[in-house]
Amino acid sequence: MFAHLGRRSRRAVSAISSLALVSVVFFAVPASAGGSGRLSHLGGSVIGAAAPAVSDNACPTRFEPTGGDRQVFSGTVVHQGRPEILTVTTCVVCCHPGGRDLTGGTFLLQTPVGTLSGDADGNLCTCAFDIRFGMSLRITHGTRGLSKANGVLLFQGSFEGGFDTLDGAFTSNTTLTAGS
Repeated sequence: MFAHLGRRSRRAVSAISSLALVSVVFFAVPASAGGSGRLSHLGGSVIGAAAPAVSDNACPTRFEPTGGDRQVFSGTVVHQGRPEILTVTTCVVCCHPGGRDLTGGTFLLQTPVGTLSGDADGNLCTCAFDIRFGMSLRITHGTRGLSKANGVLLFQGSFEGGFDTLDGAFTSNTTLTAGS
């Protein structure tokens, strides 16, 4: 291919070709493919809503092992112009003063480079003007470019609305960030 070039020129072309290949590989594999420090590339603002909690006998209640409610939080994580789909499903264990526990949950984060899934838990606070929540999303599995990802993502924010049904659209402070 480079027969017409001298030995030094062939080495230079080979080195440049190798650098170009390394650059393509570097940008094709997301920086989030490792530990929690690199998960920050997956974070951003979350636009979406919490659906009304529905009865689910697989969920515990405060005083019984079954008969609680299940709630789904879903939205789009927006960062660097690439939307990612986040779905978090948890059992809502009622009630303690001012809040509820979110336990026994799972999450799924679908990105253009791969999917992350794992366990979710946290709490929900029914405050004066909004409903605040904070959840830890522990990664247990990743696919494709995220197959080696590990760590914790923090999903936190608030939503206005239904204190009876505890549902509504997320407010602008709802985010997904890398945990520690």
